[in-house]
Formats: sequence, C-alpha cells, structure tokens
Amino acid sequence: MIIMIESDHIMLKIGVYKTTIYNKSEASRITDLILDEIPDCDVSFDLEDCDKVLRIETSGPEAEEAAKGILEKSGHKIEPIPF
Repeated sequence: MIIMIESDHIMLKIGVYKTTIYNKSEASRITDLILDEIPDCDVSFDLEDCDKVLRIETSGPEAEEAAKGILEKSGHKIEPIPF
C-alpha cells in the first residue's frame, strides 16, 4: 500500500511491504539494489517484525514496481501491507 504525505510542498509516497528477507546482509544487498534503481528514496527494513517489513519513502512514482521487480528477481516475495 502507498500512502501520500505532503511535506514542504513535496508529495511523498510511503510504501510498506511484507517480505521474505530474514537477515541483515540480504536486507543491505536489497537496499543497495533499490537505491541503485531509485536514488531519491529512503529505504528501511524492520527484520524484527513478523512480516519482515520493507519501507520505502520517495517522491517518485516508480518505487512500488521497482521494489517488486528487484525482490522477485532476487527470489523474494513482496506484498503490500494495508493500512
């Protein structure tokens, strides 16, 4: 799910996703891949959450599809978490 927040007249999109990433090294690798594809975003993982949450904050429109493609190519599942 993507939520939109206006901050200093910039529309930010925040995506929150359930993933199958279980360790820090893989989360770091995926973060680097996402940042290569979408350099103007903030990426974070919460691996202690039971859903292994990925959070992406960006002003660009392509974050959800790019993240989905990156995770699926890496053999992981990604699913939006509804608010």
